[in-house]
Amino acid sequence: MQIPFGLERLPRTTDANDPRLPGVVVGADKLRLNSEPLPQDALTLASTDHARRVETVIQWLSGLCGDYNPNRQRFIAAYFRSITAHLNAYDDELVERLRRYDGLFLPHDWLWSALRPLPRAWLPADGKLLPCDFAFWDGERLITLELTGQETERARALRAAGLEVRCIAAGMLDDDVLGALPDGFRFFWRGEVVPSSPFRRPIPDLPER
Repeated sequence: MQIPFGLERLPRTTDANDPRLPGVVVGADKLRLNSEPLPQDALTLASTDHARRVETVIQWLSGLCGDYNPNRQRFIAAYFRSITAHLNAYDDELVERLRRYDGLFLPHDWLWSALRPLPRAWLPADGKLLPCDFAFWDGERLITLELTGQETERARALRAAGLEVRCIAAGMLDDDVLGALPDGFRFFWRGEVVPSSPFRRPIPDLPER
């Protein structure tokens, strides 16, 4: 299933599966922050410092949120704060899991295993595409997030299409937003063998011989 994202509206003359549109294909695996390498333009801003890498990803995702809803950018910042705080709370467990690697990985490297938010996503439902503020793919289902404190027509349409909808009011964006999301958004490192980073170069396709 392909999910277009980062778009306020879909072009009328372009199919939603057009490869020129920003989009991601999801399947049996969870869509994590490290599922794909970062786009080339984001990689050029990268450094080897973890904090600066996190800021690079925040800026990249924030740039996909659009200019007219600042609460989307606030959610991105709150999401990363909440992930970081969650990792810090389980530092002892994470250190123990990585002990065998003799310092190759650090606990904060698990951050990249968190589910990846898709800003301004368009979700296939009932033969059409429905917009939402954010979408996540947990390997089995789509989870949509609407930044609203009350039920809206858009939230009702998403729910009527059988999609899980979570609503977060603007006043909650200064708090731990993981508390408003399903349980699967926590302990995202469990089941992962080692941390991996989205700061890697994509492997080019080799020509057939």
